[in-house]
Amino acid sequence: MNKIIKIKTDEENGMEYRIFINDRGYAVGIYDIDASETVTIINCKDESKAVEKFNEATKLIA
Repeated sequence: MNKIIKIKTDEENGMEYRIFINDRGYAVGIYDIDASETVTIINCKDESKAVEKFNEATKLIA
């Protein structure tokens, strides 16, 4: 089971992201604002790198 450790919302583009930790390290899930659909998940051991990858991914899907 994944444990959510951070949730941030970007109201400008209606997205929120959740940084959660699992047995393989940090992962970033990008969800629409009501969290009904997962757009992408990026696995990353380092939280700051995960946020960086999240930002890159949002530019690609924007």
